Amino acid sequence: MRLSSLILPILLTKVSNSLPLISNDEQQHSIKSKGYVKLNTQKYQGSSFKDSDPDYETHYIEKRSDNGTVEMVLTNESTFYKVSLEIGSDKQTVDVLVDTGSSDLWIMNSNNTYCESSSDSNKLRKMFRKAGRSNDSIKNWNTESNGGSGEGGGDPFGPTGDATSSASSVEATIDCSLYGTFDPSSSTSYKNNGSEFTITYADDTFAQGWWGYDNVIFDDLEIKSFSFAVADETDSEMGVLGIGMVGLETTYSGNSYSGSPYTYQNLPTKLRDEGFINKVTYSIYLNDTNSNSGSILFGAIDHDKYTGELSLVPIINTLESSGYDNPIKVEITLTSLSLISSSTETTIGSGAAAALLDTGTTLTYVPSNILSSIVDSISDLSYSSTTKGYVMSCDSASDYTLNFNFQGSDIDVPLSSFMLSLTTTSGSSSNYCALGLYSSDDDSFILGDSFLRSIYFVVDQEDYQIAFAPVNSDSNSENIETITSSIPSATSVSAYSETWGSAYTELETGSYGTTSTNVNKGTSTKGSSKSTSTSTSSSGSSSSSNSGSSSSSKSEGVSIKLSSVSMMIVMIVSMMFVMM
Repeated sequence: MRLSSLILPILLTKVSNSLPLISNDEQQHSIKSKGYVKLNTQKYQGSSFKDSDPDYETHYIEKRSDNGTVEMVLTNESTFYKVSLEIGSDKQTVDVLVDTGSSDLWIMNSNNTYCESSSDSNKLRKMFRKAGRSNDSIKNWNTESNGGSGEGGGDPFGPTGDATSSASSVEATIDCSLYGTFDPSSSTSYKNNGSEFTITYADDTFAQGWWGYDNVIFDDLEIKSFSFAVADETDSEMGVLGIGMVGLETTYSGNSYSGSPYTYQNLPTKLRDEGFINKVTYSIYLNDTNSNSGSILFGAIDHDKYTGELSLVPIINTLESSGYDNPIKVEITLTSLSLISSSTETTIGSGAAAALLDTGTTLTYVPSNILSSIVDSISDLSYSSTTKGYVMSCDSASDYTLNFNFQGSDIDVPLSSFMLSLTTTSGSSSNYCALGLYSSDDDSFILGDSFLRSIYFVVDQEDYQIAFAPVNSDSNSENIETITSSIPSATSVSAYSETWGSAYTELETGSYGTTSTNVNKGTSTKGSSKSTSTSTSSSGSSSSSNSGSSSSSKSEGVSIKLSSVSMMIVMIVSMMFVMM
């Protein structure tokens, strides 16, 4: 035996023994001294939580039916950003989805009545493709008799009890081992406060159980006595970390909450009250399409993650008529939407519409009249009035950009960001792509990940403001500045006071005309200068509110089927089309 093989372990032992041990209190003090908390997220894609993977991408895949036709079925259509938590005295590991469209943390109980063994789990499960609190689940205070006035209306920490679920027997449909569950009985520090929890999301998934509190570790940060719900009945395979405003907490605005309404310290407010951050703010960087990671900064902004200038807009209160004095959802005002090609610019709609920024939603949803107008304005799209779906050459999509104007500040997003690729069962890629914009079924917009990947945005929940700028997808460093008062380097938009509800509550479509322009395409810019000639075309630019009206001018060689119930999108194309 060589002498060095004996000496090396001895040296390593002496070195390790001489290293100073850092206590948990010292570690927490170190985090507090920075003034911000960073959570790294990992992006997963799949048709369900069960079959998701960081390396998957959303696309259509060819499937042949018995009658010889070819179906193009959307797969990996759902994107979610997850973080890992350690909970309780025994540090049980649970993965949760990060959602700006809700405000509560809930995790799955190990006794969830929907759980089945992994060996039996072979059913296709839906996931939070359209997350965020369902509007139907939000309380209307003008019709409620139980009152309540925010802080202090109830006690999230008492009284403790041994409440158990009275859920009826349900069919076991999900593999609960995929992302971890929590067993309250194995944590000596867990306390159940005996309050019921219920939440419903926009895609009809739900969770119900009981409120409690325990110690929770986010990366290296431990928060003691943190309030969260343990769901012993849910049809989702993953819990949710909601980081929205406290007014959206189910204990305050939930229709199904039967107790005295109150707000509590969710993650952003708890971080401020515990001294880890100075203000209830966070900034979000989802990175580009090809990346499988992102990050959330609580209490700070990273100036390296955006380009140009930060535009500051107010968060709007779309629920004032329901008795809410302040905004409870992360919504801003969209004043116009335009379609720009290499030679023309067409106004799709203008006015003032509510736009929800929702990291829990994969795709982007727009009013049906806006969707129809976009389709009418793109001659390259093939359209089926029967099944309401659109495809075009992937190369043609690169010629178009959608311009979103937020009270005077522009964000240009390439149309390709909203297109979904087509892939055959053999693995080869088609030259055609499908349009990934869908109807929101009302006058509002839900700007999901397909839009949010194009911007870097900062949410100030105390002053009800949002700052945003085009994302720097090439960022490989950090330039972090803590937020102590107003958002650093953010400038108010030119039409700051012209918000949703002041004159308009929607984007109106009409015959705005098409102008010739020399705008360069392919990049996301803010406040770009659009040089426009004096020539105007009066034809081919009018917007139609009836999606079926464009069927006569669109090719019927492709038939697409969209199911609003299951949110699974099926596109039927002829054999001749696929072989092209």
